[in-house]
Amino acid sequence: MRHRIAVIVAMTALSAACAIAEGSEISPRAASSAPSPWFLGLAVSPESFGGDLGLSDCERMSLALVLDPLPWKVAVPSLAAGVSVPLFPWIPRESLFEARLDLRLLTLRPAFIESLYDGPSEYAPSLTASLYLPIAGGDAFGSLGIRPFEFRTGDALYSFFSIAAVVSRGSDPEAAYNFRGFSVELFEFTHFFM
Repeated sequence: MRHRIAVIVAMTALSAACAIAEGSEISPRAASSAPSPWFLGLAVSPESFGGDLGLSDCERMSLALVLDPLPWKVAVPSLAAGVSVPLFPWIPRESLFEARLDLRLLTLRPAFIESLYDGPSEYAPSLTASLYLPIAGGDAFGSLGIRPFEFRTGDALYSFFSIAAVVSRGSDPEAAYNFRGFSVELFEFTHFFM
């Protein structure tokens, strides 16, 4: 049941992202605007894992340092490294180190976003890949996902309703990596300070 819900949410989010991209108009300011001077930030997000990963069902809080060094408009890589800690319930032994690569597919300036935010704002959906290492020891696992609702406004980046498929070897170290579950992130807020 959880897998069906995750697939439905992912397909709905992807459809909405495509509709936004198709109906967007790039504003005249977009061509003449200077690239963002911000490249180093701090990201915070609540997340949760489901499936057969050997993790407790709990709400987690993730805190990461984000490096966004290239001011491109298409295929923009972004790196992040941080820690995911189970908060509800508090289980510090299940904390995870996360290394993440995001690939922002494109950057658009839809007219409706410009009217909501007083300043340059961009719609920038991305693909994401993460590697998780349990801090207390154990088997590493990875995830591949999508951030369909990602927006950049000045020195901040906002992402909503991200979902990822989680792959792991399970308890057998000789096994191949297989789909073992999913990850859901309600939002991520990144504030760039450099």
